[in-house]
Amino acid sequence: MKEGQKNDTFLLKENQMRVIADFIRYIVVGGLAFIIDFSCLVFFTEIVGFHYLVSAPIAFIISLIFSYLLCVKWVFKYRVFTNKRIESSLFCVVGLFGILITEGILTIFTPVVGDYKIVKIISTAVVLFWNFFMRRYLLFKPAQIKKSNSDKRPAQKNFSE
Repeated sequence: MKEGQKNDTFLLKENQMRVIADFIRYIVVGGLAFIIDFSCLVFFTEIVGFHYLVSAPIAFIISLIFSYLLCVKWVFKYRVFTNKRIESSLFCVVGLFGILITEGILTIFTPVVGDYKIVKIISTAVVLFWNFFMRRYLLFKPAQIKKSNSDKRPAQKNFSE
């Protein structure tokens, strides 16, 4: 194997490890956000008396704010945008699609399963993967690894240091 190929292989493996590390941190944040989301869903549905399809987006938005704050502080080291308004707007857009996915799953499967809480747990798993991969690749992606014979790594925006 040529020297340039070794460097490229190392960079690709390093990038894969970074994705795995980000995903593990995202699961921790996602777990905490799920507790907030699920608790708010049950609170607004069973205590306040809202329909679960009304409670779900309210709970999701509350957990979305929590998730954004932890994602930018702890989960993802690299940021694509330096403008926080653009970044937070795109974070919310991805979250809105997550809400649509959640609402669709709740609408379709709650009558079949009979318990919105069980269906919410299932929808959370689906939305977790959607949110992670869309946010990582739209908002928090390290600079692309370029294939070259150089040992230099691409410049990256690192806001965590």
